[in-house]
Amino acid sequence: MTDFSEPLRAYAAKDGAQSVPTVSWRAFNARHAGYTVDFTGRQIAAVFVALAAITSIPILLNPWLPLSDYINHLSRMYVINAIGSDPDLARFYEIDWQIIPNLMMDLIVPLLHRVMNIFAAGQVYTTASFVLILSGTVALNRRLFGHWSILPLIAFPLLYNVVFLVGTMNYIFGIGLSLWALASWMWLREQNLPLRLAVSMLFVLALFFCHLYAVGLYALGLLAFELHRLLLIYGRGARMEFTNFVGCRPLTPIFEFVAAGLPFVPVLPLLMMSPT
Repeated sequence: MTDFSEPLRAYAAKDGAQSVPTVSWRAFNARHAGYTVDFTGRQIAAVFVALAAITSIPILLNPWLPLSDYINHLSRMYVINAIGSDPDLARFYEIDWQIIPNLMMDLIVPLLHRVMNIFAAGQVYTTASFVLILSGTVALNRRLFGHWSILPLIAFPLLYNVVFLVGTMNYIFGIGLSLWALASWMWLREQNLPLRLAVSMLFVLALFFCHLYAVGLYALGLLAFELHRLLLIYGRGARMEFTNFVGCRPLTPIFEFVAAGLPFVPVLPLLMMSPT
């Protein structure tokens, strides 16, 4: 991700506090920590809320969203929640839960349907997916560049894209979750390795139940970040303090690079258990 915030002076004030150190700059001392004040964190948060509200207007005004596959999803959500109390539905449908991807909406919307109508539940889920994507973009930018920036908010108009219009609701939710997974990995990058791997594994399992492409999106982002780290270490001879297991020697960069793939191992048996 390219940071244009410095030449455009579009980043948050620190109000006397130091900015959050980023993984790459903290590890390799590649950038000075000082920033020119332009937007405060509160101002950026206010713009975020305003843009989120504007983006949600088409969703809130249309209970039946005009998306290609949306009505099929919504119908399935209704059946999942109502089949136990509706004998007519039970005559024609049967719920057969299996370990497969594309289940996130099936797990969330029926729960919302218990306290609101099915159309409102779909609207809440869709709006939450948008907020998850944009907040994940902002959080990832903060971890990469060490300060709040208003520029990631240009992603708001990009939410209405072909992928969304097709109605791939589980994948849309997974995009936001994968961004938060990357931000969390970078936040924990120079901390305890077992904790970092455990958090990453939880994200991978959640992404599996969103969409396999969401797992791949997280994997590609993680691979790019770790490859960049290796190139800085071996290409520039930078000094680096590596994560330690308790009582063990410092870990080598190659070992840490390979260990980043361990959280994806549990997905393999889940794929084997999934029906073809």
